Amino acid sequence: MREEANGLYLNFINGCHEAFAALAALITPRFYRLFRHLGADSADAEDFCQEFFIAIYRAGGTFSKERDFMPWAYAIARNIYLKEAERAAKVKIIPLFEWIAAKSPHDGGGGIDIARLLAKLSREKREVFELKHFGGLKFSEISEILKIPEGTAKSRMFAAVCELKEIISRSGI
Repeated sequence: MREEANGLYLNFINGCHEAFAALAALITPRFYRLFRHLGADSADAEDFCQEFFIAIYRAGGTFSKERDFMPWAYAIARNIYLKEAERAAKVKIIPLFEWIAAKSPHDGGGGIDIARLLAKLSREKREVFELKHFGGLKFSEISEILKIPEGTAKSRMFAAVCELKEIISRSGI
């Protein structure tokens, strides 16, 4: 999918407007899920997707052909969300992973609330964790998106995993 997205976006910026429609069809589900993971409800996620596609449509002239499209696009999507999250109180900063619930045998069938667990992490740790696990990105891509060294992304990921393990063990799950 990554190569296909790169090719479609390059075709678009070279004048093939049909390529943009194909690109939108290809990546809309992925970016809709990203906005949902970040905390938007379904209506807001759709609005963010529209704003995202307008942004990448307008930014075609600034895209460097040597870059990989997906990390660049993730950075734009993240910036759109953060800008709106700061401006609109209705968008929650805490991620809402409604579709993820791990069942615990100790609690009589109730699920572990992943959103609540991740909300206990600092924003820096949570962002790296979400981009790695839910975005499927490499640490090099995460470091590019967050504008941090790759080693910092890795250490934040390690710290997030250790902290989550500690939270889970303390809660007796």
